[in-house]
Amino acid sequence: MGFPETVKKGEPSLGEAMNRLTIASVALLGVAVLLIPSAAYVGGLAARASSVPLARSLSLHPAGLVGPTNSSGTPPKNWTQIILPVAPGARAEDVMAFDPVDGYFVMFGGHNRLSLLGDTWKFTTAGKWVRLHLTPTPQPRRGAMMTYDPADGYLMMFGGSNNTNYLNDTWKFVGGKWTQLAPTVSPPARRVAGITYDSLTSEVVMFGGHGGSLVPPTSFHFYNDTWTFHAGVWSQLKTPVAPTPRGEPMVAYDALDQYVLLFGGYASRPTFGDTWVLRGSAWTNITSNLTVAPISRDGGLMAYDPNGSGVVLFGGHHRTHVYNDTWWYYSGHWTQVFPSTSPRPINAISLAWNSAADYGVTFGGRWSHGWLNETWVLRP
Repeated sequence: MGFPETVKKGEPSLGEAMNRLTIASVALLGVAVLLIPSAAYVGGLAARASSVPLARSLSLHPAGLVGPTNSSGTPPKNWTQIILPVAPGARAEDVMAFDPVDGYFVMFGGHNRLSLLGDTWKFTTAGKWVRLHLTPTPQPRRGAMMTYDPADGYLMMFGGSNNTNYLNDTWKFVGGKWTQLAPTVSPPARRVAGITYDSLTSEVVMFGGHGGSLVPPTSFHFYNDTWTFHAGVWSQLKTPVAPTPRGEPMVAYDALDQYVLLFGGYASRPTFGDTWVLRGSAWTNITSNLTVAPISRDGGLMAYDPNGSGVVLFGGHHRTHVYNDTWWYYSGHWTQVFPSTSPRPINAISLAWNSAADYGVTFGGRWSHGWLNETWVLRP
């Protein structure tokens, strides 16, 4: 069963465009697929269209989420919201990564308006959320850092914060179980750093974040140190230069260009719009080489699409503005992508990529009216 080619609508107000849902649902294995054509909203400006084409490539069947495979240099540009009978509660600053060993996405923690969260969920390739009730498990937290570490064969998670302390504990997730690691040296406690796996050096790389004290007298400190993680060991990477101290930078490994890519972040009032690359132990600011780049922001999401051979960036926050624009970084250049449908403007959100099936999944986040529990899939 296919999707309708277009959904006709009038000229709604911005609030209506953000909140009124035009639904095309398909019952496949009891799972409903909801497509939300929304106004393209950037920095408080809405661009309306009277006819919004819908993505037709996504389907759910016993083999799981399927669709076309991207080709090198071509950005993924089809956002599709999936409405499910069971899903995690609304949250932001959760962490999510794809676990190729166990064959599903793993999401942990975050916070909402009322409390910190410490629940673990998996999102299966059949398109279903399943809560995992595990012992032991990390304590509830927000703003942790997590990525898949293929050299060690597990998901690794570091830090975050609870209501009273910044954290610097390290955990691994493999075989459906959490295990706390005990490295002899650890980075200072922090949350909202950038983290990714560097395939060139076979190490996890973490940069920045902020820490301090959450109890009186409170203090707030931004970091610009770079750390690597391999075989259960943390090591500080001494770099001759580095991006300025910041939290919530967007970081991904660019396998085509063979470097770690960093964009943006914030430190107190400033929000950054610079682009840096890390090759080995050397950071280089390439901002002046770029003719086009996203506007400065923090808290967006970024991931590498190995089939398209590029990095996708979505959303984020800049002072009073929250964004829902999509950008593509390929072969040293940023290009804005204009999907027909996008999630609402959002920040404090995570994106994980299933390389084999060529799609990304994102969940939750924060927008102007609170916390979300929406699941979106990004495909070619």
